Amino acid sequence: MLDIHEVDKTIRELEDCDTSFATCAKLADLYIVRKYFETSKEMQEEYGHDYGDKKVKEELRDILPSYTEFCDLKKHYQMGEITEKPVLSSLDKMCNEIYEFMETLYHSTDMQEERDAIKSLITDLHDIIK
Repeated sequence: MLDIHEVDKTIRELEDCDTSFATCAKLADLYIVRKYFETSKEMQEEYGHDYGDKKVKEELRDILPSYTEFCDLKKHYQMGEITEKPVLSSLDKMCNEIYEFMETLYHSTDMQEERDAIKSLITDLHDIIK
């Protein structure tokens, strides 16, 4: 049986490839399979789609649209069509969504080891920008 994580990984890889009919056909098939995983009660139970904190999931869903908007604006900026102000505003919005997600995720934990893992991630990120 296919694993949802393999499906998602393959979709990401194909989305980064050159567009061709073969790639589009594979992606279409995988999008259908992924939708099955998301909507099938058995798959939801097996892979935990019904589990988890609803607020964390809501915050997570806010990130991708913000990132997509940022990428679109960045492209228009790089093409000289807009100023840097909307790009920076969009980046700020995206960073805020990521912050809200991390804050909600942190507050949803019930083990010190979970909180330590999140703190470790933040420390690692801080070390990158030094």
